[in-house]
Amino acid sequence: MRLLVFLLMSIFLGACTPNKGAQQTSTEPVSSKTESLTFSSIERTKAMRRVMWQGELAAAIRFDTVLNKKEHYYGLGPLEGLQGELLILNDTLYKSTFLSADSMKVEIAPESGAPFFVGSRVATWKAIELSDSVLGIKDLEQFLLARFDSSARFAFRLRGSIAYAEIHLQNLPNGAVVRSPEQAHAGQRTYHLHEQNAEILGFFSTQDQGVFTHHDSFLHLHLISENRNWMGHLDSLRIKKMHLEIGLSP
Repeated sequence: MRLLVFLLMSIFLGACTPNKGAQQTSTEPVSSKTESLTFSSIERTKAMRRVMWQGELAAAIRFDTVLNKKEHYYGLGPLEGLQGELLILNDTLYKSTFLSADSMKVEIAPESGAPFFVGSRVATWKAIELSDSVLGIKDLEQFLLARFDSSARFAFRLRGSIAYAEIHLQNLPNGAVVRSPEQAHAGQRTYHLHEQNAEILGFFSTQDQGVFTHHDSFLHLHLISENRNWMGHLDSLRIKKMHLEIGLSP
């Protein structure tokens, strides 16, 4: 009887002892910042804060000469004088200016200039799967912060359909004097877009607040509709279905 009890206890203890040769299941979270990418370099012209606080509204960069020297160039910023918005997509520069409360003029205008600007030459775009939980701008910012190292700077784009977007363009009168952000935005015009196919160009950086992003954001975004009737600085977004791509160096 004692022998039977001993054998049963040996079998039980043996079954409860971990097998050191077996694969272990880790309960530690897997880092999402493991991907190694060589981002396209970012070019910054002047700083947003100098425009907003010191009233430096004249063009610090002109694009008729810049675009002749670059290929696959992308960028964004306000129009000189804070009288519109600019967006460069693959060497084509779009300018938007105010027409009325419910319309704007979007045209190709390579001779334009900007008081501050951020741009990048992007030869390759890498598709990144966008989480279904990313529906707006703050969601997108948090997604990028979780996915990439906080020291990263890069251009990115979203293409697809939106349910809603709020965009604005600057519209200061000639000779306006600016000494604060409130004065800089005095002529701002806002537009509301619904159910549009669109492309969004963005720049991500945690180190450039007041340079090319606002003090409360790590993103600067401009949206242009597929029909090219609308283009401006993106303030609010509700994504329907969009694809995300990150700009890589040539």
